[in-house]
Amino acid sequence: MVYVSNFPIHAPARYAAKNVGNKRSDLQERSLVNVAEGGDAFRIEMSLPGLEKTDISLTIESGLLVVHAKKAFDLPEGYVYKRKELAGYDLERKFELSDLIDIAQIRAEMHHGLLVITLPKKVQQAFKVEIG
Repeated sequence: MVYVSNFPIHAPARYAAKNVGNKRSDLQERSLVNVAEGGDAFRIEMSLPGLEKTDISLTIESGLLVVHAKKAFDLPEGYVYKRKELAGYDLERKFELSDLIDIAQIRAEMHHGLLVITLPKKVQQAFKVEIG
């Protein structure tokens, strides 16, 4: 099963990632996530509007893929907010990685506010077992 914001999405047990924690309660509204499986990889798509790749860090620690995004939206000098609905970002998502993932081959790209993380599957090699 894949868990996104503690809401289970039914999928084969071989799914490679599940969300295991959020830093902010409004995170689901601020960073929507899609998780997909292809023949040779899993793919996480995360909406982070207004952010650049320099605002995001990805780390792997204790079997967790941690996505951290932080950005302050500062006003130019001489301006004062009269209304402020757009706050900055300081959020974190954690995804538990299964042993199906080739951790050394994980890659990420950022395009127009969409973070795409590709999690390649390990190559499963068949072998013959001799009976003694």
